[in-house]
Parts: sequence; C-alpha cells; structure tokens
Amino acid sequence: MILLGVIVLVALVLRLRGLGWALPYTYEEARPLHVAFQMWGWDRGGDATLNPHFFNYPSLLFYVHFVTQGLTYLGLQLAGRIESIVDWQVLFLTDPSVIYLTERAVTALFGIASVWAIARLGTLVAGRTAGLLAALFLALNAFHIGSSQRIDVDVPLTFFVIVALWAVVRISRGPVRRDYVVAGIAIGLAASSKYTGFFLLLPLVVAHVLGAGRHRHHALFIAAGIACVTFAFTSPFVLLDFREFWSALSYERSHMAEGHFGVAQTSSWIAYGKALAGRVVSIPVVLAAMAGMGWLAFRRRDRAAIVLLVFALFYLVIISSWKMRADRYLLPVLPVLLVFAAAPMAALLHSKTRLRRVTAVLLILAVGAVDLGRHGRAVAAMHADARTEAANWIDANIPHGAFILTEHYGPDFIAPPLLMQFDPSLRVQVLKRMGARPVHAVQRLPMFQTQPEESAPFYALALYPCADYVVTSSAVRGRYEREPARFPEQIRFYERLATETRMVREFAPPSGDGIRLTVYQRPSRSTPFSLRDSIPPPPILPPDAGSPDRQASFYYDLGANYAFFGFHREAYVSYIRALDRRPGDPRLFMQCAIGAVGALLSTGQTETALLVLERVAAAAPDDDVRARIKAMREQISAATP
Repeated sequence: MILLGVIVLVALVLRLRGLGWALPYTYEEARPLHVAFQMWGWDRGGDATLNPHFFNYPSLLFYVHFVTQGLTYLGLQLAGRIESIVDWQVLFLTDPSVIYLTERAVTALFGIASVWAIARLGTLVAGRTAGLLAALFLALNAFHIGSSQRIDVDVPLTFFVIVALWAVVRISRGPVRRDYVVAGIAIGLAASSKYTGFFLLLPLVVAHVLGAGRHRHHALFIAAGIACVTFAFTSPFVLLDFREFWSALSYERSHMAEGHFGVAQTSSWIAYGKALAGRVVSIPVVLAAMAGMGWLAFRRRDRAAIVLLVFALFYLVIISSWKMRADRYLLPVLPVLLVFAAAPMAALLHSKTRLRRVTAVLLILAVGAVDLGRHGRAVAAMHADARTEAANWIDANIPHGAFILTEHYGPDFIAPPLLMQFDPSLRVQVLKRMGARPVHAVQRLPMFQTQPEESAPFYALALYPCADYVVTSSAVRGRYEREPARFPEQIRFYERLATETRMVREFAPPSGDGIRLTVYQRPSRSTPFSLRDSIPPPPILPPDAGSPDRQASFYYDLGANYAFFGFHREAYVSYIRALDRRPGDPRLFMQCAIGAVGALLSTGQTETALLVLERVAAAAPDDDVRARIKAMREQISAATP
C-alpha cells in the first residue's frame, strides 16, 4: 500500500503541475464547462436549468461541472473575491483563470483516481507487482497527464472503464451478485460520460459466459438494467428531451462518418497504430503489451485477459470504422495496454534469473524516461502558443475599434458579438475590468465540420468592406489548401489576400508543430472602423449561404459590431436581416430581436420598435421566446409617455 500511495502521489504532482497552462487565455474546447455555465444561466441572471440542451455528449460530466461551478462561486464569494453574479460573469469574461483551474482539477482528480483503479485491475489480472507497475506506467504516461489537464470527458470515461473492467473481470472468475451490481453502475456512469461507454456491455456478456456458463442469466439482465437506469438517472434529459437529443446524435453520427475535412484520409487503423506507438504510449510499452496479450490470453487462456482483449479489440474496431478520429479516443484502451505490458515485466522481476530481472528493470526505466521526456516537451509547448503571442501583439499594435476578420483557432477576443449578448450593466463592468485593453469589431469566418463546402459564400472579401485586418489560421487554412479542388472559393480568398492586402505579421509555434497565424492589413484603411464618419451598408449574403441559422449568425455578429461602435442604422438592418432568415435557435432569435429594438431605441424610434416587436413575436420559434418578446413590448409601452 505504501508503494501504491507513492505512485498515486507522483500522479497527483504530475497532473497538478502546470494545470494553469496558457491561462488567462483559453484554447481548449472545454465543452463541459461551457454547457454547465449555460445551465446555471449566469448570463440570464441566474435562471438555472438542469436541461443541458446539448446532447452531443451525455450529461453526467455537465452535472459534475455544474456542481463544481456552484461551489467555486460560493468559495469566491466567501473569500471576498466576488459579491454578485455580475462580478462572477465579469471574472469569467476577463480572467477565467480560477474557474478553469477548478474545472481542470476535476479532470485531474479523475486521472489520479484512475491510477489507483488500474492498480486494482492489474492486481486482479496478473498479481500485485503487475498492478503496481500498471499504476506506475499510467502515473507517468505523458498522454494521460496532458489529457488530465483539460476539461473534457475522456479521462473521466477512462476511470469508469477501469472500474467496470475490474468488476467484469471478477465476474469472469466466478459470478457474485455484488460484482454484477458494480459492473452495471460503472457501465452506466461510463455511458453517461460518453456514449461509447455502452461498448462495455460486450465484455460484460463475455465475462458472464466465461464465469457462469448458461446459468444465472438473470444476473446479467440485472447488470444491464442497472446500467440503463444509472445512465437514465445521470442523463435524464436524453429521454425527457428526446427530440433535441436525437437531433444532436444524428449530427454526431454524421460527424463520425465524415470526419474532419482537410485531414489526410489515411486508414484509421494506420493512424491509430501510429498514435499508439508514438503519442499515446511508447514502443517499449507496445512490445511488452503484445507479449502480455500472447502470454495471458492465448497461451494461458486466462479468462480475465480474454475479457480485456475482447473489450480493447471491439473498441478499436468501432472507432477505427469512423472517419472522425482523435488521439483522445484511445484513452479507454490505454489501461488495457498498460496492464498487459505490466504482466510480463512483473513476471521477469520475479524470475530467478538475474538477467531477466535486470532486463525488466531496464524496460521499466525506459518506459519512465520516455514518458517523462514527452511530458516535459508537452509542458513547454503548452506554455508557448502562437495564439497568445498574436493576442498580445494585436492588443499592442492594432488600434481600438479596428474591424478584424478572423478564422477559427485564432487569438481570443472579447468582442462585440459576445459583449452585446449581455445586460448593459454587465457590459460596463467588463469594459471597466479590461481597462486600457482595446476592443475590436470582430467578425469570424465560419467553418463547418460537416458539409464544409457551405462556408464558401462567406469567403469573399467583398462581404467585409469594413474590415481593416484579416487573421488566418493554419488550423483552418491548411485544411482547405489540402483539397483545393473541393474548396476553390476559399483558395481564391487566400490568393486575393496575397494581392489586395499587406501581410504585417506572422506568428509561428516555437516547436514548429502547432497553429500558425498570419495578420494582413488592408492598406486603404487608414482610419479604424469605429472612427469613420460613414460606413457601407450591410452586405447581402448570396442565396446559397447555408442554413437560416448560419446566415442569421453572420448578421447577428455584424449587427453587434455595428451597434457597439454606434452605427445604429446599419446595426438595425443587420439584425432585421437575421430575423428575416427565421433562425430556429431560440437564443439567437431573441438576441437578434433585442438587438434590433435596441438599435431603434438608441435613435429615438420607439413607435417603430413596438411595431417591430409585434411583427417579430408572430415569427418567434417557440412560445417561450414569444412570451419574452411580448413582455419586452409591454415594458417599452409602459415606459413610453
């Protein structure tokens, strides 16, 4: 137990060290954090809901982060750091470091717990020494450390996978009701972390057949039932809001089938094979794992090894059938590989032959040295991001009020499309906290993971006559340039940048492996957007510019940029064009309605604003939005003399 305690302590230190990478800039998707933030309704004055309204992932981790945010809010309030929801929102927008640290710590704790759990699994499969070695390998694994420092679902999923496999392995050794219950709960929690957790049902069936033969089938059904009940209890709105869930699941299925556009279309088997032997684990671990599989599963025909092998192969077959791939998808099979790798090394350590014992020690040292070296390089890369350098340069060199057209995966901006979503009092507090930091009009070029060709109409400089600067990102540009025949309009856009603008700065990642940003300036723009006496009217999107929601988003962002800098007439036209598209997203529809009315009220056109609200209410996407618009109309009417 002392050795395991030391290993867990090492895992804790490695996962907490560098937890604040890149902050206060935030370059991770952090989907659980943002969904939980929306559930609290912090931007709506604290109107909380348990419905995440996001079902690309199940909901367990959303609720975990929902509770974490509530506790963080209370802690900061008790410490005197914040006094109200407005203070909390300002903190989140201007410097979310403490929020990200607590949320990353949640993932890190799951990662640390996984080290303890794999020790139990390894001990059950191949003995105490193998369990300790598997725990050591996971504690030092650079890929798992890096993943444990991000706000995502894959590390918690991996923890529940380990616990489920532990219970399933026990079932394969002999059926005990408690193990079926534990397996059912763990599988349900794994599936509620990510839908792929349901893949654990196959090893459960295999373990049941190996351990119980044709008897006690009721126990298998009980375990499957517990898994489903656990899933439903921790992701209830999958059933309660089934229509929205099915829509999100259909999108994910399409995403998995199509993959990331512009990524080399090699076989997923080859890609994952390279990842396993290159980024996820080291070659010594792969070789040792293959030896362990052959020894335990094929030579000894050990039931536990067969169960683990069935899970790993089934999981790899499924994810390798998808065009969409990511290294983090391999995390659930990582514990299986490490247990198989630890088994032969443990056997060598217990060998009576000195040479074998020395060989085992050298292998263990090689695994540790490779992973610690990778971890050091990963830490250095996370703290030297071209986007941070670009953001600092833009703040120092591009004047306040300039209009910046930017691609995704570029620098962070606190810009009007975000600021105009909030109450004016919150906006004032955010700007006050920002101090002398400039605010720019920011229009983001859309990028679509599915049907990416639909971004073509937006890649036209003529749509952005107000733009002073353009920022391109290699993470987007590189995808289009890999398939020029598929994306001719996007390629033409880059060619026009080269001839019609002047490149003023390029930001490259220090290691050469990462996102490269390029900043272009339109030479004809001597006066920043916000200081111009007049600006061109909002452009008209071509008819083929994607879905109503995509077109409305374009016009909302444009309207927010206009309104923030006082171009109210142009803002009104933009918002109305967005509403004319009849977006199905209730939140977007409401933001556009508020923006249109705000632009009219700013120019004293109260009667027109009331007429617009009456017309907009009739086109509202649902009853809730309709009721809010009617309430806003009544409030304006009551305030009008």
